[in-house]
Amino acid sequence: ATLKYSVLASDGIICPGDSISLYVNLNGSYDWYGPEGLLDDATQIIYVSTSGFYFCVVTTPNDCQVSSNTLELTQYTTPYLNISPSPVLCPDSSIALIVVTTANSNLVWESPLSGSDLTQTIDQPGIYTCTVDACNISTTLSITILGSVVEALISTADETVLCKGDTFLLSANAGYNYLWKPNNEISTSISVFEEGTYQLYCTNDDGCVAIDSIFISETVIVAEPPIANNGPVCVNETLIFTTDFFGGVAYYWTGPNGFTSTSPNPFFENVTVLQEGIYTLTTQEGLCKSDTVDTEAFVDEAFGLSDISSNFPICIGSELELYTNYVENVIYSWSGPNDFISALQNPTTYFDAQDTGYYFLEASRGACKANEEIFIFGDDCDINTVNVFTPNGDGINDFFSFSKENLLTIDVEIYNRWGQLIYSWDNVNGRWDGTILKTGKKASEGVYYYVARMLPRNGYLQNFKGYLNLLY
Repeated sequence: ATLKYSVLASDGIICPGDSISLYVNLNGSYDWYGPEGLLDDATQIIYVSTSGFYFCVVTTPNDCQVSSNTLELTQYTTPYLNISPSPVLCPDSSIALIVVTTANSNLVWESPLSGSDLTQTIDQPGIYTCTVDACNISTTLSITILGSVVEALISTADETVLCKGDTFLLSANAGYNYLWKPNNEISTSISVFEEGTYQLYCTNDDGCVAIDSIFISETVIVAEPPIANNGPVCVNETLIFTTDFFGGVAYYWTGPNGFTSTSPNPFFENVTVLQEGIYTLTTQEGLCKSDTVDTEAFVDEAFGLSDISSNFPICIGSELELYTNYVENVIYSWSGPNDFISALQNPTTYFDAQDTGYYFLEASRGACKANEEIFIFGDDCDINTVNVFTPNGDGINDFFSFSKENLLTIDVEIYNRWGQLIYSWDNVNGRWDGTILKTGKKASEGVYYYVARMLPRNGYLQNFKGYLNLLY
């Protein structure tokens, strides 16, 4: 059996205050079923006003039961507009206007739209209107779509170059809720440490989202340059700073007394102690700078020597005495003929004929040096003596003395090997007979030492030292 509804009804729609007829095209007895089960009506045509599903079970004259198809009846509902996702239009987005109405309604959209589609997609703000006719009821639907403004803008303090080891600050424009990717931070600004692409999501109060992105590139690290100087240097010399040179790298030096320079290797001529101190260097390649390195420069104050002097004139075979003035913390270095060297301020040395020549003094303190020289030669003063005598009374070499022919004065002291004074005299006629001055006893055999201070007839006071052998 086939269940049909009357053509006098509204196509399965139950209009307000109306009913709909249902008709089954098979003869027999009828059991009608509706939303609440078996109906009281048992005729071939029935009238219903409740929405739901209906069907009929027909018992034919030969007692066969046939079940009809099922029809759905719906109540008329007032049309309305469904807005997806919302009545606020975000930039670069669209909104779906969906008319929800009874089936088989007549729909007409007004300008700027047209047609009869239940769904319209719009991408501009404005007022949108349509008319819906059903059950002889005409309904006008209208909606105002508002446009919303949202903008995402990433700002940086510098160019988008991240120097290795540094932090780069990214800031968002004000007035929104924020989400940064890939960090998932929600603050107004973020600090980044690595190269990469960073995105900013700005959301306004209407839920509209704008996106901005930025690529931060990482440059090669600028290495700390090795630096040095030629210090310590002396006042009035040239102080030079050195470092490695690289093309495309800028150099920034700073130092005492406001010193600055962009030269890789700056220098000071005629340097003074005011230039002593710590100097720093920073190099820069592009936007990236190296760490600061420093070097300390020392400048030593100059000093002077008075002219060096000696006990010149001297006799060959006497002591040469060299003199210079004392300067605090100075190192003295003497040199001269016959490989003479000394580190004393005022050295002495035995002078022989081959020691004639220039004697040089280099005095140094830190980086500062002073040099002087003096020419020394000796006279043959004819001071004769022996170094062996035998005071045994045989009349041969019984006394130790100096020839008095060329002497004006003389002082002589005799010492034993332990440095004890044994004998002395203070006139040109003096001599030693081998006795001990204090006791008058004979000195034992052995080696003795003498110190003689004499004034030869040439007028030069001289000191002589030597040894002698006493034998019996």
